Amino acid sequence: MNKLRHMNLFMRIVEAGSITKAAEKLGLSKSVLSQHLKQLEGELATTLLKRTTRRQSLTPSGERFYAHCVKMHQISEQAWDEVMAQQIEPAGKLTITAPHALMDSLVVPALTKTFLAHPKVRLSLICQDEQLDLMHHDIDLAIRVGRSQDSRYKQRLIGRFYDVLCKAKHHTPDLSSVTYIANHWQGTQINHTFYKAGGSSQKQQFLATHIPNNIAY
Repeated sequence: MNKLRHMNLFMRIVEAGSITKAAEKLGLSKSVLSQHLKQLEGELATTLLKRTTRRQSLTPSGERFYAHCVKMHQISEQAWDEVMAQQIEPAGKLTITAPHALMDSLVVPALTKTFLAHPKVRLSLICQDEQLDLMHHDIDLAIRVGRSQDSRYKQRLIGRFYDVLCKAKHHTPDLSSVTYIANHWQGTQINHTFYKAGGSSQKQQFLATHIPNNIAY
């Protein structure tokens, strides 16, 4: 970092024509700027500027070094400008994953509406009920159903799903004996609470016998 600062200050001194003028433009004292130049020439073990009371001029080494300083400044300015421009106009690849049940009905329509005005954004959609590792698959945004297993990522609740428990007519009223099909994110042990008229409730625990990896099943 000190090298880049030295290069930038040296470039300013050359372009200003003197240490005094450069110090005024940069809001630094003349002594501080002189110290930076002295330290730079000491580290490079060469003289970059020949100075008199009236003028300054670059040595051959100084001319070559100044050219590199200008290039470094141009590269840094370009880097800043490009990133700042992206804040104004989004661009680049955006990878999003979502469950099958949400991708067609909710996610794709929302993305179409949002990014229609941003043609420079390239969407990469992964339709997957499994909770993929975001770093491994280079995913920018994951829309998930169920509890996330990793709290290192920024998370936000955007909605809720409510289970509707359904049973085939031919099954007995004894719920503990029915075959239970669970979503993969629910695990194998599932708890439901049934509310009866009058305010009473009954909790029922199920053990999943079938677990598909697609919420639509």
